[in-house]
Amino acid sequence: MKNLIYLFIAVCLFSCTRKSLYTIEGRLPSHKYDGQWMYLVPMENANRTNVDSFKIKNGYFEFKGDTERISILRMKPLYRLEMQELLIITEKGVTKVSINKNSVAKGTSQNEALQLWKDKQIAFMQMARKAYEAVRSKHSVKDSLNWIAKINLADKEMKSFSIKLLKQQKANTLGKFLYGQYSFWLSPADKTRLKPLFEAKK
Repeated sequence: MKNLIYLFIAVCLFSCTRKSLYTIEGRLPSHKYDGQWMYLVPMENANRTNVDSFKIKNGYFEFKGDTERISILRMKPLYRLEMQELLIITEKGVTKVSINKNSVAKGTSQNEALQLWKDKQIAFMQMARKAYEAVRSKHSVKDSLNWIAKINLADKEMKSFSIKLLKQQKANTLGKFLYGQYSFWLSPADKTRLKPLFEAKK
């Protein structure tokens, strides 16, 4: 009987050690923010029980856990104009984070893909803003049409990239997030092709 109890305890301990653990190691550009708090906030259903915090020391912060989800790294509102919030996935492995005016994450597969998507999205938005300003200014009709053509091409490329990324990620955390964010502009044909990918793991 004792042997069975010991075996049960061993199995439980082994199961606990096999949980998918994530580690987020973050750096800030200086020690200016030492003593302030960095928060890891779930993007959905955030509450007192699932928001984590770390007191910054020597320009460093760290989070560990075992729940994979889309989250946001952020400081208090006072510092958010200086230190950009960062969308991140708490996935298994070590994610290296740099928090500054242009925050980035790298080191794990989904976060690498998410960072690439964010970079392309930012570039697209910058081009869209530039095109909008150009069309509103006193440019010639030809110049305005050229800008419109450029933004239409960039929009097409962004959508193509996003669909490709959705197909690659499938029903993982990043794939579900992107599908939820951008399914509204998918064509009926794209929705038909992509839908099975997100139903496969139900």
